[in-house]
Amino acid sequence: MVTVKSVIALAVSKGWFMYQIDVYNVFFQGDLNKEVYMELPDGFKKQGTHKVCRLVKSLYELKQASRQWNIKLTVALLKAGFSQSIYDYSLFTLKRLEGMVMILAYVDDLLVIGNNDAMINKAKGILHQQLKLKDLGELKYFLGIEVLRSTKGVILNQRKYILELIANTGLAGAKPALSPMETNAKLTSVEVDNSVGVTENDILQDVTSYQRLVGKLMYVTITRPDISYTVQTLSQFMQQPKKSHLEAANKVVRYLKGTVGQCVWLKAQPITELVCWCDSDWATCPNTKRSFTAAPSNETGQEALLAFQNLITCPNQFLANNWTKNSSFCSWFGVKCSSKWQRVVALALPNLKLQGIISPSLANLSFLRELNLENNFFHGGIPYGLGHLPRLRVIDIQNNQLNGSIPTSLFQHWRVQVISLAFNKLSGEMWKGPWYVPELRVLDLRNNSFTGIIPPLVGNATKLLNFSLYGNRVSGNIPEELGTIPFSMGNISTLRKLYCGNNRIAGKIPPELGKLSNLRQLNFMFNYNLIGQIPGAIFNISSLEIVNFSFNNLSGRIPSTTSLHLPNLKELILGVNQIEGEIPSFITNASKLEKLGLNRNFLAGTIPNNLGNLRELRHLLIHTNQLTNEPREHEFRFFNSLADCRKLQYLQVGNNPLNGVLPNSIGNLSSTIQNFQITNAHVNGLIPSSIGNMSGLRALYLGGNNLAGNIPSDFGKLKQLQGTYSSGKCLGNLSMLQVLYLNSNKFSSKLPLSIWKMKHLLYLNSIEGEVPPNIGELEAIVHLDLSRNHFSGMIPSRLGDLQNIQSLNLTNNSFSGQIPFSLSNLTNLEFLDLSLNGLSGTIPKSLEKLPHVTNINVSFNDLEGEIPNGGAFANFTMQSFLGNKRLCGMH
Repeated sequence: MVTVKSVIALAVSKGWFMYQIDVYNVFFQGDLNKEVYMELPDGFKKQGTHKVCRLVKSLYELKQASRQWNIKLTVALLKAGFSQSIYDYSLFTLKRLEGMVMILAYVDDLLVIGNNDAMINKAKGILHQQLKLKDLGELKYFLGIEVLRSTKGVILNQRKYILELIANTGLAGAKPALSPMETNAKLTSVEVDNSVGVTENDILQDVTSYQRLVGKLMYVTITRPDISYTVQTLSQFMQQPKKSHLEAANKVVRYLKGTVGQCVWLKAQPITELVCWCDSDWATCPNTKRSFTAAPSNETGQEALLAFQNLITCPNQFLANNWTKNSSFCSWFGVKCSSKWQRVVALALPNLKLQGIISPSLANLSFLRELNLENNFFHGGIPYGLGHLPRLRVIDIQNNQLNGSIPTSLFQHWRVQVISLAFNKLSGEMWKGPWYVPELRVLDLRNNSFTGIIPPLVGNATKLLNFSLYGNRVSGNIPEELGTIPFSMGNISTLRKLYCGNNRIAGKIPPELGKLSNLRQLNFMFNYNLIGQIPGAIFNISSLEIVNFSFNNLSGRIPSTTSLHLPNLKELILGVNQIEGEIPSFITNASKLEKLGLNRNFLAGTIPNNLGNLRELRHLLIHTNQLTNEPREHEFRFFNSLADCRKLQYLQVGNNPLNGVLPNSIGNLSSTIQNFQITNAHVNGLIPSSIGNMSGLRALYLGGNNLAGNIPSDFGKLKQLQGTYSSGKCLGNLSMLQVLYLNSNKFSSKLPLSIWKMKHLLYLNSIEGEVPPNIGELEAIVHLDLSRNHFSGMIPSRLGDLQNIQSLNLTNNSFSGQIPFSLSNLTNLEFLDLSLNGLSGTIPKSLEKLPHVTNINVSFNDLEGEIPNGGAFANFTMQSFLGNKRLCGMH
């Protein structure tokens, strides 16, 4: 139909003649060049005979009919000297010195135009000789289009066709609409709805009625360009239309009802220039990247921002007071505009505690380069149209409450550089379709609920620097070609950070990761199911700073080739796996190493004596392995080398069969050590007095060994100590002590009375001796465990002064006398166990007032009287009171 309008426009502008010809029984006029047979009609068929007819002419409903007619017409015109257009085969032209004739064929309707009437009549005569035609004279009505011509031009309209369309749709009595489509209407497909988490899709059951209606509307656009955009939009949903699409189509019909007289006016004046219109906004269609709208740029930007504001709330009405129509939107807080065109190029509103949803209207900001809404309280889905903003570089909406899936359009954006969606509630599988993000540098998806696998095509993001999937539910295997860590990731030569911890990734680590020559951080911690050996190629990446495969199921050995060189390595964390072999020697060449975590594996051999080369070392965690001391060495010599690690803070070597004695050189260890653990390591002998030099020590673990003798007096120098798992009579000087566990050793001294004056003590267990009356000075105590000792006498009444205590365990001792009434003052108490003692008297009824208590056990004493039945006592069972023969009551 473009050709029809173009030919008519040309004829009008040049004042040419226009005629119309109709062909009689067009399909009967085609000649058959093949043998075609048909069965005899019922009236000609004789009984018992088997005869057929051979056709010599084309018939309607014959497959060859239309083609044969087209061939006959084409041959006739070509013989007459016409040329067939290579762009539209239905257009034939004849050009001579005296003039020009054009014939446009549409099945059985022929449009004839030209500037020489004699040539036109001659062409008609040639056609009459070969075809049966009817000359309809000047053009009046062609293909449902009414043509009205005057000296000033031509009017084209489809009034009759539109009235029939209105009647057929049953909208003859409907109220006319003022526009073919709502101003801000965004029609979306079912696929788009699913991608943004919309589950209520009213899909039409009768698809054909929608398809017929849109098809008719498309034909109306020949003379009604004002509905072209709307109809083009509706035509995108032909395969799976929704009720909202049908309602939009019916609105177009109602609009036509009110404007049925509108038409196309073609002026009778020469065409001297080609006029084009360019959209003033880009990529705002939610389903495609196509552009629309001709609104002025300033109005578009302001309306989009105001629509965004209407869907959010802000503390203290900050935005409402700042974003007003009285001032230019380019001066609004968080809005940045281009200096030349005054278009919004950045919207940055982080850390404002904004609540609401992200308006789809932001997709109208076609010049937007940066969108930063991080650290707010936005919920709902991510608008699909954001991925179609043509200039978008950065989208940072991390740390909100967004849900749904990631719009697939973001993975097909050729300019986006940063996609930061971390710390939200996004879910679903990542986009498995084609990735086209050639400029993407950062893809941060941490701490969401994504599932599925890492798409293999992520390897197409060849400029990616930081890829983080930590804290999701990505699972699956890591096969050789496809899987959750596809080999194609080795193609991302620019990648610097690969952070996929805390997922469900399984399988082997692809050796292709060793190709990432610029990689700095490689983290797959807390996946639990990675298996096999760590590829040696990974340790050849000289740029590596962090390698973390902890909490997996890796096995085999750490590559021990001496040629490996990791000059930039700062963290090597491989704890909680099944790695075997020895600690490789190359580790001591990593001069920048700060954290070495090899704990909870099956490493054997000795602890290297040259760990002191690691001058930057802060954490050394090699506990829970099968490491041993140097053969035939009595003392632990590796401590001598560790004295050179002056920044060491955490030293944990316990749960290894070390079998030796702590050297006196332990006092040379750095004063920066805060945590020292050597439990269950077959440590013998005495605690060296030099341990008092470790002035920064806060936690000391010596339990489960064979230490003997007295606690050295220098222990009292450890003023910062907050937790110790040993024993000693100088402990009373440790004013900052918060944890005291004194189990499983062979110390000969008892706990000094000064221990009861430690106001910061939180945890205390496994001691001997008497409980003094001033126990109430343990003001900060939370858990007091004196069970399974040899305490006797009465329970001190000052226990009622311990206002912060939550757990009090005095079971399995020899306490006598009555239960102190002061225990009812322990308002934070949750657990009380007085069982297996020699207590007498009654159970204080005031204990019913304890608001948080969930467990009281007074079994196997000598108590008497009635058991309280109020408060938490109503929920206790017989087990709490067994072994008291003179108790009575509800239990």
